Amino acid sequence: MSNGNLSNIKVGKTLVADATLYINRSDVTKTILKQTTLKALFASKKAGLEGQQEVLNKLLSALVEFDEIFEIVPRPEKGQEVDAELYH
Repeated sequence: MSNGNLSNIKVGKTLVADATLYINRSDVTKTILKQTTLKALFASKKAGLEGQQEVLNKLLSALVEFDEIFEIVPRPEKGQEVDAELYH
């Protein structure tokens, strides 16, 4: 995490991290879908942490509950709709 941005990108030079979380991609999805928790993954050894626990705690404290009805891209006003056939 850098400047409040958490991303998954390929980098040329590996930087020294304060903490590294090891977790399978499928378990990230299960965590997001609330089918499991990070605590349960640690307990079952399906996730691991190398480095400072405080860094993970800080990251977890920054997470927010996603509002399912939040419009990422607002719907157009009545009469402003775009004809979807234009994109075929």
